[in-house]
Amino acid sequence: MKKCYMIFLAGIFFSCNQSPTYQQQDKAETPKALQNETSDYSLGSKRSYEDLLEQLYQEEVNKTASLKALEKEIDESESIKSNSLKPLNEFNAKATTYYDAATKHLSAIRDSSLRENIRLIINKSQLKYSSQIEPLKSMEKLLQEESVKLNDLHEILKISTTLPLMEEYFKTSQPSLQSLKEALEKLEKTRLKTEKAGS
Repeated sequence: MKKCYMIFLAGIFFSCNQSPTYQQQDKAETPKALQNETSDYSLGSKRSYEDLLEQLYQEEVNKTASLKALEKEIDESESIKSNSLKPLNEFNAKATTYYDAATKHLSAIRDSSLRENIRLIINKSQLKYSSQIEPLKSMEKLLQEESVKLNDLHEILKISTTLPLMEEYFKTSQPSLQSLKEALEKLEKTRLKTEKAGS
């Protein structure tokens, strides 16, 4: 099952990479995150340490209505999941805290026979609680699994949306080899002059 799921993810990635559903990028326009003249992205700036993929993706979100709507839905889904799990987590935390405290109080009972009887009662109560809460814990597990799947697909979407932008940037914005050659020639000439001057 897990193998099928990974194949499914890979299929979505490559299909998105071939023709991204949400991408409406004008190939003549270089994304702001890739523009050298934008001071915010200079080597010395704080923003240069940010995630370039996230910057590119956010640009696409801001200018693509369908992608923006999907991002809103993803945020809402995760928020609903968190809000729905909060009461369960609080409820379970109280139970855990109580049984931990009961175990500590158990050690204060001097009579070993009484202590063992109470221990059995506590254990029985814990088993009853575990059985009672099991359906909720099972649903929690399903929610977490679904959240992981959504997160995987979300990351794939980000990559498949931004990778073509980078590949286009590589094609259109590669620095000139000629300028490097000219710099090398200048250095060689200067080195020769310096060598003659010192001999």
